[in-house]
Amino acid sequence: MRTNAPLSHVVTALTGFALGVAAGLLFAPESGEKLRQRLADEAREQLRQAEARLRDLESQLKSLDDRLSTVGQGVSDRVRATAGQARDAILPALDEAAEQVTLEEKEVSRDLRHMTRR
Repeated sequence: MRTNAPLSHVVTALTGFALGVAAGLLFAPESGEKLRQRLADEAREQLRQAEARLRDLESQLKSLDDRLSTVGQGVSDRVRATAGQARDAILPALDEAAEQVTLEEKEVSRDLRHMTRR
């Protein structure tokens, strides 16, 4: 999945770091002091690279968050506009229907009065 790709890069980097350290320990012809210094330097470099990747991921997430907020606001605005248009289209029909019901009530009332007089 695309959403896990940045995390996969971090895991790959850390795995590579661990394998590099292990290989270095196995095949190092250096003295203990030099080996420790080199391992510390490599660890610092790997940490620096991991921090850079994390900063990049943070930037990408911020950008995605900004885009999603913009899209969400656009959707919200369109929903409000559509609801307003629907309301504007329905209200005249409801008013007309209410007027028609009132007229029919008056006619029924008039007819009932005439029926009771006969």
